[in-house]
Amino acid sequence: MNYKENRMNECEGEHPLSFFGCGMSPGNDLSGTARRRLSQSLVYLCRAKEKTADELARETGIPASYIEEELEMLCRGVNGQYGLLRKNEQGMYIANIIIADREEYEVVNGIYRRYVTTFCDLLQDCLIDEEKELRSFWRRNLRGETDLNLLLWALMPDITGNFISHVGEESAFAFPETAVRERPFTVTAAADLGDENCFYGCDSICANNVCGYSNIMARNFHGKRLQAHFRCGHDLASDPLLRLTAHCAEGVPLWSLPIEGQEVAGRALRRGYLRLRQEILEPAVVVLADGISVYIEFQSLLGKLDERARETARLLGRELGGVMEKYIPPHLRGDYPYYNSCIAANRFAHEVVEECIYRGILKEPGDFPGPEGVLMVLCV
Repeated sequence: MNYKENRMNECEGEHPLSFFGCGMSPGNDLSGTARRRLSQSLVYLCRAKEKTADELARETGIPASYIEEELEMLCRGVNGQYGLLRKNEQGMYIANIIIADREEYEVVNGIYRRYVTTFCDLLQDCLIDEEKELRSFWRRNLRGETDLNLLLWALMPDITGNFISHVGEESAFAFPETAVRERPFTVTAAADLGDENCFYGCDSICANNVCGYSNIMARNFHGKRLQAHFRCGHDLASDPLLRLTAHCAEGVPLWSLPIEGQEVAGRALRRGYLRLRQEILEPAVVVLADGISVYIEFQSLLGKLDERARETARLLGRELGGVMEKYIPPHLRGDYPYYNSCIAANRFAHEVVEECIYRGILKEPGDFPGPEGVLMVLCV
């Protein structure tokens, strides 16, 4: 399952890089090869122009003999096929990922920012119109009293992600003859973001034949206001808290668990996965126990928002496309969809969340970590 991961690698170099990925990262995340200051400096210096090892040696002040091994490692990446650098037949190096400097990053994020108010107006109207359907979905598929705030937090990756995808479709006009490069995981980066932490990501994990279910999918939306419960690549099948959450989908008496199970339940309660009502353990997070069909219905709950936001996406996409055409280096034009989703739209989810909290559409999370933003889908 696809997800978006935002992660910053610490670096003390002149131009530290923050890496942003999209896709399935296990075994494919090449950003792990650039944790050192020298690695990030080399990638940044090659971001738009081919350079020899001697040129890079002069610019970094490090002898070429010392950096050649580093350059080759950056070309190999982690799987031998996709590295942060590429090397041409003349032995020159150039970045194999899109890298935005700080000024460029602010420009393209600013385009999205100008449409946040309009998007939230549409979202607010849609929530008013669809409140009855949202409550009906909760009563049919979830336990406990209706909590539209929890439902909306779980929907937020779909709400923002669908809009970003529509913007990407609209911005494609700027690259009419460019074939998109498809790969399991794609990395982009931005330079000089410092300690800024306004990014939201959504990590998904799956397991088969667990707790009597043929498949379990769990995802969590995380960022400034939401702590990540898990990251992509986390082993769901061996996580006792997630297993117990699935086991309690229909409610389980606390007293029925063995001592070890009650200890796990205590941890799951503290982590926000479970809640206890009248001595019955039940999910505190959103758990859809009737499989993929209910998950599709869940994702479609605010389908009218997609229709209403199409014109806004068209306007934003036309504006962004022209700017992307200017910024993306010719050799990386096939990565233009990832520029939209991982760089230009990087703060969009954060700004929508903050605007929704300001308007009272979303309630600020309480306990940390809590159940907000977590979704589990169970398939028999």
